[in-house]
Amino acid sequence: MSSFFKSFFIFIASIALVMVVLSKTAASFYIDSATWGILGYFTLLTAAFHYGLMKSSKGNPQQFVRYYMGAKSFKLLFHLVIIIIFCLFHRSEAVRFIISFAIFYFVFTVFEFTAVKRSFKK
Repeated sequence: MSSFFKSFFIFIASIALVMVVLSKTAASFYIDSATWGILGYFTLLTAAFHYGLMKSSKGNPQQFVRYYMGAKSFKLLFHLVIIIIFCLFHRSEAVRFIISFAIFYFVFTVFEFTAVKRSFKK
């Protein structure tokens, strides 16, 4: 198993642990099934993105840059579509969903950036 996936597993486990602890406290209002769904969504998307990134890094450096920029743009567009679709069907939970989504987006983006920087620094 690569070092990315080891650190990714620890990262996901720590987020899940924080969510479980928060669900047992007064903040349990913020942790619902949608929040767990967001965690699963970002987990799968991040793993797929990193796998594609590693495959693209094996060849031409220009291919890596193209993949990275294209995938980041596609992911951002895909995230916006997910937010819009959810908010159209669940208007009463829209604000909580958007805030949770934004927090996960920020945390996972920071993790991805540091992981990519660390792996290509070598």
